[in-house]
Amino acid sequence: MKVQSVEEEEEKKGERINGVNWEGDEGEFDAGAPPPFRLADIRAAIPKHCWVKDTWRSMSYVVRDVAVVFGLAAAAAAAAANNW
Repeated sequence: MKVQSVEEEEEKKGERINGVNWEGDEGEFDAGAPPPFRLADIRAAIPKHCWVKDTWRSMSYVVRDVAVVFGLAAAAAAAAANNW
């Protein structure tokens, strides 16, 4: 990902993005206009190793989440029992 410099930002000041001119064109947003990117662009930006499915890792996340939920429920029950 590249961060724009001030000069690049100044050059694009009058440019329209997704049907909106950012120089005082308030309220002119076209929600029906196609976005300035394609789904293929987003998929290409994600590294290939992120698309590899790992069942064991996914199940470890499920076990971790269930343990956290039960831990929080136990803490809430203990706090409710000690309410004086």
